[in-house]
Amino acid sequence: GFSYGAIMSNTVGCQMGDVFRAIAPMAGSGPFSAASCKAPVAAWIAHGTADRTVQFSGGERSRDAWIMKNGCTTMSMPTDPSPCVTYQGCMAGYPVVWCQNEGAGHTQPSYGSSAIWKFFSQF
Repeated sequence: GFSYGAIMSNTVGCQMGDVFRAIAPMAGSGPFSAASCKAPVAAWIAHGTADRTVQFSGGERSRDAWIMKNGCTTMSMPTDPSPCVTYQGCMAGYPVVWCQNEGAGHTQPSYGSSAIWKFFSQF
């Protein structure tokens, strides 16, 4: 989901984690509390650092909630496509990928569609 769709993706993943396997929010926010989420959900998240519509910090809080819910550490490794990273130590089958787009505003990254398809295909 993008923007409000990303907020919805985060909400659905949190509230219906026992139904949805993976989400891919771009330029959205939430959930802000991993404790409120039913189950872990694999997450591919992207956000631009210059987003003036949905604050970048909202994307960071989303990332942090999924890192916590999925049992990941804060240690990350670069992954394709650049500038994305994958967090380490997550529960098996529940990766968290974070794509921080330096200088980008409220836009979808050019690599978003292909990267999300690749991410979803592993499930």
